Amino acid sequence: MPSISLKKQAVRGTAWTVAGYGTSQILRFGSNLVLTRLLVPEYFGLMAIINVLLIGLSLFSDIGIGSSIIQNKRGDDPTFLNTAWTIQIFRGFVLWICACICGLPFARLYGETQLIWIIPVSGLTAIISGFNSTGLFTANRHMKLSVLTLIELGSQTVTILVMVTWALFFPSIWALVAGGLTGALMKMISSHLWLADIPNRLTWNQESFKSIIHFGRWIFVSTVLGFFIGHADKLILGKFLSLSDLGVYSIASMMSKLMEKIYDKISHQVLFPIYSKLNHLSPQQLRQKVKKIRTSLMMFLLPPLWCLVIFGSDIINLLYDSRYQDAGWMLQVLSAGVLFLISYSIGPFHLAYGNSFLFMKLVATRSFIFLAAMFLGGFFAGKVGLICGIAISNLIFYPIEVSVYRRFSLWIPQLDALGILGSGAVIATGLWFKHVFI
Repeated sequence: MPSISLKKQAVRGTAWTVAGYGTSQILRFGSNLVLTRLLVPEYFGLMAIINVLLIGLSLFSDIGIGSSIIQNKRGDDPTFLNTAWTIQIFRGFVLWICACICGLPFARLYGETQLIWIIPVSGLTAIISGFNSTGLFTANRHMKLSVLTLIELGSQTVTILVMVTWALFFPSIWALVAGGLTGALMKMISSHLWLADIPNRLTWNQESFKSIIHFGRWIFVSTVLGFFIGHADKLILGKFLSLSDLGVYSIASMMSKLMEKIYDKISHQVLFPIYSKLNHLSPQQLRQKVKKIRTSLMMFLLPPLWCLVIFGSDIINLLYDSRYQDAGWMLQVLSAGVLFLISYSIGPFHLAYGNSFLFMKLVATRSFIFLAAMFLGGFFAGKVGLICGIAISNLIFYPIEVSVYRRFSLWIPQLDALGILGSGAVIATGLWFKHVFI
């Protein structure tokens, strides 16, 4: 019975995750279409730099509070949760101070004086988010994803309404800043109103603190390194491209990472809690469950990526004006890179077993490969090479993942071949059909 219950939780959780993220992306995409007609591309380039900085600061200070609550046996203990909440608030204020310090250096680095003020104001989201209820993590721990989804969609809707309304009357980058602040405030308030089973209050418990730090010390290193995989591309490209080109790249990057982010959401909100509940099993016993999970995810996530690789340029030409035309080929190349990742990844099984050190080593290796591929591509082929390097880094990382999966008896080469080689055949056929008949 427990396995049936867990299976139902997984199916329900995946459905809420996919539906919620899909709706979120539709809202984001629709607002993006509207805002690109109200604001100039330079504003999106500036905001890309600001967001990368704020996300980077957040990742650089991540000690795995959420992951500790999900994985720890004391994840429902009020003392443990309130200690985590106290740490989270302190971290939020530290992040805002760091954002204030970064304002002037970033303004000089990118030659945009307005960043001196925009970065500290945008950084207020860190203080607001620091007061989020720990109920967000306990709901994830028990895979109560319906409430989490509604909170996310509600805050995003408020964000969009504020941005579009502001841009209509006062078209400037402050429309994007105001939307982000309002959405963060909405999420914080909603988390306390809807997830108040254990009300948060300032508490300090040394044992709880040590437990969080012990598990999170390698999470901290992993997220610092993971930053370079997910966001350093915009910082580096922002130095070598114009703000307009960076805005165009941001559009392509946003669309290409749609399936990757859905996979990341499922990994964090569904697979991680499930693996944590199954961490009493040996990896050999886990193998069959992993096979079923991967097969289902590949059937769902790969077909949309095939379409983006084949029809990426046509989609961009249909949806955007001529200023964003270069995003077409970028979208096709970047989507091919995401396809490699989805075809062989298993999810955070090592975190569920408490092995955050292995997780850190994998992230470190992937970060090095990512940066090396991007720089080598840029050295030999300029802008095109930089973007191709980003895409191909996922394929270069594949043998490293295989070595780890084999050690834990979790490597399933037949599925890898089906994902990578099968996708290549589908894409080649699609491009040929498009060239000959369309």
